[in-house]
Parts: sequence; C-alpha cells; structure tokens
Amino acid sequence: MKNKENIKSYNLTKGLKLSDQEFHFFSAAANLILKKSECSEISDIALQLLSLIDQSKQKKLAGKNIENIQTPKVIEKPVPDKFKAAIIKGMFITFSETGKNIPGLFQILKGILATSLGIGNLTFTNPDISITQNSIDSALDNEAIAIIKENQKQFLIEQFSKVTEYASIQRGAYCNVLACSLLPIYTAAFMHKSCEDAISEHHVQKAFSQLKIIYAPRSIAITKLFSQNMFASLFDSLFSSNSTRYSLF
Repeated sequence: MKNKENIKSYNLTKGLKLSDQEFHFFSAAANLILKKSECSEISDIALQLLSLIDQSKQKKLAGKNIENIQTPKVIEKPVPDKFKAAIIKGMFITFSETGKNIPGLFQILKGILATSLGIGNLTFTNPDISITQNSIDSALDNEAIAIIKENQKQFLIEQFSKVTEYASIQRGAYCNVLACSLLPIYTAAFMHKSCEDAISEHHVQKAFSQLKIIYAPRSIAITKLFSQNMFASLFDSLFSSNSTRYSLF
C-alpha cells in the first residue's frame, strides 16, 4: 500500500488539490485547447484555458474527481470592458516596475490614469523608458498587431506548461494570461526605446523575454504581489470575471 505522503498532487487553487491522475486529465484538456490555437483568437484561447480551471474547481468543490473533463467551448463572448482592462494593466505594470518596493497609492493611481485616460506616462525599468499610452497606441498598427498576436499564442503555449511552478495552477494561469495581454504594451516600449519607426519581430522577442522574467513563478514582482493579501485578493477577484479576461485582449 502506498504511503499517502508520497502520492503526488498539485494545488489547483487554495484548498483544492488535483491528484496526479486528475492533473493528467486536466493537462490533456489544456493541451487540446493549445493545439487548436492556430485557428483561434488569443482571447478565445485564454478564456477556454481559464474556463477549464473554473470547471475543474466546480468539480472539486462538488466532491467529484476530474475524469475525462470536457474541453470548454466559448459560445458567447462576454461584453468587453476595455476601461476596466486598462485599469488592471496600469495597476499591475506599476506594481511590477517598482523593483522590490511596494508602490504607494499615488504611484498606482498614476499608472491607472496613464493606461485608462492617457494622462501622464507609464514608466518601465526594462526598457528604461517613460512613455504615454498614446505613444504606445500609435506604434500598434495592423501589421504590428498581427506579429504580436502570433507571439501571444506562443507565449501562452510555452508558459502554460509552467503553471504548476506557482503557488497554485489558477494563480499561474492568471499570471500568464496577464503577462500575455501586456505583450503589445512592452513591445511598443521596446520599439520607442530603440528609436525605430515601426515594430518588428525583434521588439516583440525582447518584450516576450522581459515578461517571462517579470511573471516567472519566483520573480521579484510575483513574490511581492502575492505577499500582499490585499493585492493578491484583488488579483484573484479581477480574474474571476470572464468580462475582465476577454477585455484584456
């Protein structure tokens, strides 16, 4: 008989665990979503992955094991709330770009105003630049957006395989969806820092690499974020809404 302490399990979310077998079913469903990503919009992929987590949580809360879990299909797209998404992006960019320091309310408000209303600048440490939301938006023409979207899909595919390295699978998924949604902003920042006139693959790859560092499981930003109960709770609450998830893209 196996010692229960040696049975491998995975934290789905706080208080809910997946057995090794359940995680196998979960991973198979997630991989199916990601394999079909070439034919899907990035927002649909993110929604389906997070809906898979929701469905798994519901089963566990109901006392059921996860077996042959169905891959969720996005039938109706929620009403996007771009203003709310801009607030979230401004808040978490500010939080992650202040090193080991916890940003004050005034700093966070400045970041929110920059992304949501275009008032003031967004400040980055890498690239070392401070720019307006209008400057970011002006760099994101149709050609640039097409390049970025393909890289966003690749980002989700690569990073979703690392969700078990976070405190929970849910937290890892939320972090990577947020990081993925910030790729256009960081790409534009790298373009402006280079003083070039248009976004190229080179700028996207720099942004890709930087976001992987910022939102890595044990990064300074992630450690700082989840050490603060208020921000951790706010983070989980914001990402529990399908409207928020869809609006980020």
